[in-house]
Amino acid sequence: AIALGAIGAPAVPQLVELLHHEDPWIRLNAVYALGDAGPEAVGVHIDDVGALLADPEGCVIRLTLDALCALGTFGPETIKQLRRFLAKDIPGSEESADDKPLLTMLNQIRYLSALTLLAWVSNADSPSADVEAALIDTLDDENAYPPLIACLALERLGSVDAMGAAIHYLRVRCWDSAQNTRAALSGAWTKEHRKATLARLAASL
Repeated sequence: AIALGAIGAPAVPQLVELLHHEDPWIRLNAVYALGDAGPEAVGVHIDDVGALLADPEGCVIRLTLDALCALGTFGPETIKQLRRFLAKDIPGSEESADDKPLLTMLNQIRYLSALTLLAWVSNADSPSADVEAALIDTLDDENAYPPLIACLALERLGSVDAMGAAIHYLRVRCWDSAQNTRAALSGAWTKEHRKATLARLAASL
């Protein structure tokens, strides 16, 4: 896989064929090589890489996300799949993780999906409403890492809605780490903290 990635464009058509191989380890190594080859070499085959986000094997999905991060560009169908991951819209997600191994990787997949969208934003020539919406959806994740990555991507997008969503997310967490709670998300903790702070300031005057 390393050698094929180093060969670059001449190896890409054969690597794309291997993305459909029945052996998941072949698919995994093929997508690794395509990510290593770079966006110019992969060219029009970029969404063939993205199609592997629907792979039944979690390890293949993770390597695909790594490859997409490295490539930094992909089309709307890939963006839609990333948004599904970030919204936890995965078939069988209501089942036990013991019965569906892919679900045990869901936190990692959402983290990598946020990084992948950040890579897209960093390389995009024009904005995308779908990417912005996916990043804003990410702010609802109970795991703090995807939302913080999303905030960075929203800042880079720079639209009024993107900046507003990032500021709203960060504002209720601006005091200290104790705010990373469900109560903080509703604003209740912030209001009580503000009242107490104002009372201390008034007493000191």
